[in-house]
Amino acid sequence: MTLFARRRVLYLSLVSTTALIGFWMFGSAVLCERSLRVPRTSGPRMNVLAARNPATSWREVSVTAADGVRLDAYFVQPASGASTQCVVVLHGIGDSRGSGSAGFVRMLAGYSMLLPDIRGHGTSGGDLMTFGIQEKQDLLQWVRWLRGQQNCQRVYGLGESLGGAILVQAAALDPSAFTAIVAECSFADLPSVARYRVARLVPEWIAAALVNGAQVYAKIRYGLDLAQASPVAGIAQAKPPILLIHGLEDHATPAEHSRKLAAAASKTTELWLVPAAGHVAASRTSPDEFRQRVLQWFKR
Repeated sequence: MTLFARRRVLYLSLVSTTALIGFWMFGSAVLCERSLRVPRTSGPRMNVLAARNPATSWREVSVTAADGVRLDAYFVQPASGASTQCVVVLHGIGDSRGSGSAGFVRMLAGYSMLLPDIRGHGTSGGDLMTFGIQEKQDLLQWVRWLRGQQNCQRVYGLGESLGGAILVQAAALDPSAFTAIVAECSFADLPSVARYRVARLVPEWIAAALVNGAQVYAKIRYGLDLAQASPVAGIAQAKPPILLIHGLEDHATPAEHSRKLAAAASKTTELWLVPAAGHVAASRTSPDEFRQRVLQWFKR
């Protein structure tokens, strides 16, 4: 091979390597930004929701998070009078208190209910969603509000998808915050579910590279260690009884995630795997059993 040919091969190799690195950096940044920022939805207005649930009274409430972000919620009480038994209902990614959480109001009749918009969702402040890293602190702020201003003697939690993951992380951070919680279709840890979802679009090795790059980008750009979004890392420290629910046809977050959580949890945790149910679809696939299991779990 001539000197010119060797130089040409070296040049092409450098160009190819530079292009691959550029693609990796760009793809990782796009993946991170699209994951941390979700389109906001609000769902029906409060007066419409109240009309649909005539046995309840509704009002708008808010608290200020530790970092100054305003967090909004609906506080729903039985029309017959306030209850000291309270349930926090947390929606999933891209959802809101009005379109997601409000669907459980009728099932939870008799309880006082808090339906927050997770930061970065609905009307709550915050530009970024952090998969529980900041949201668990937000949730504990709401629990303090319930116990202090609403005289909630017992606080339960019902979370869907991201909402369930936040509940588990908050319970691990403050074991006394909740009396009992139910988490449906929670992820075990963020990196693994991210790799799974990206690998549905590209080969696994590319998915792993993009997810690793997104973690690096989040650390440099926002100071976020996304590996800390890991319910499985702290579930053993969570004192309240936890009912894990997962559909066996969940192709967004496979049931293996709840299996991992159950294996790492204390003896007060139970797992209900729902045949034929997709992502957060147990309440639609098996509505009567879902209602019975959740209410009995709280009443225990």
